[in-house]
Amino acid sequence: MLHWVARFQGQVIESFEISIYIPSEFLAEIESLVEFAVEKNVQNLVLDFSHPAWRTYNDASMNGIVVKLPACVYDLATLVSLKIYSCKFDLSEIRKSEDL
Repeated sequence: MLHWVARFQGQVIESFEISIYIPSEFLAEIESLVEFAVEKNVQNLVLDFSHPAWRTYNDASMNGIVVKLPACVYDLATLVSLKIYSCKFDLSEIRKSEDL
């Protein structure tokens, strides 16, 4: 993925998805990829750090959430859809739709 990002020549990315079920080993790479998507004015962003074996909320909460939503996402004016799974975020920081 990092090689693709390094070669990408486009100006805008409509949709971008990251799905890693053991994210703790790739936190710097995840932040870099999200920043790339934000720089390209992504409209649909999916960040999925859940484990396929998790079946309930307790499964997820017992394992701890290690990925924090990068600050750059909170001010992304082009964002139409944000889907996050097992990701820490501050709801009060997310821009209200009337601000977009």
